[in-house]
Amino acid sequence: MLTGRKVVVEMKTALEKYAPKIIQNGSKKTKAKELMRAYREEEEVLLEEDKKYLEYSVALMVLPYIFDEKPEFLYVLDKKEIVSPSPVLVLQCSTIKPDAISVWAEGSQVCQGISSIWYGVILLMAVYYAHGIEYPPEAANTLGFLQRYMMSIKKEDEGPKIPTPILRLLSALI
Repeated sequence: MLTGRKVVVEMKTALEKYAPKIIQNGSKKTKAKELMRAYREEEEVLLEEDKKYLEYSVALMVLPYIFDEKPEFLYVLDKKEIVSPSPVLVLQCSTIKPDAISVWAEGSQVCQGISSIWYGVILLMAVYYAHGIEYPPEAANTLGFLQRYMMSIKKEDEGPKIPTPILRLLSALI
């Protein structure tokens, strides 16, 4: 059984291991060009100890681009941009360093005052899990990858079949 603490440890361990390669794969995507430009600019001015958390954030933010999915089904930069009743992270920022992070679902704020994007993703996934919400097709691979390979959670009703886009990313990460 995974506890909240175990999920946090799993996610951080996975980010430490895979974030650089996820970013490398994401940088090849034309639609992620603006995100990658902002990452490079921000990385230049950060202290060394802050760069790791920026790397974690960008790795998570670029995942939908890698899977050719819609990032607005994982995160938006303003609550006015929410396009789905499904849970979503709201990152109030103009670049990739948010001033405030919250989780919204069905038009209502569920969590606020979240300290980092990677922790916000954990809370976002917890909302999906606790309420039995199916992943929207527009982000199913992104959310499935986060669940299975970044947080080490396998649902009981999940079969052994892994979607091809996730297999492609896994082979690139190894």
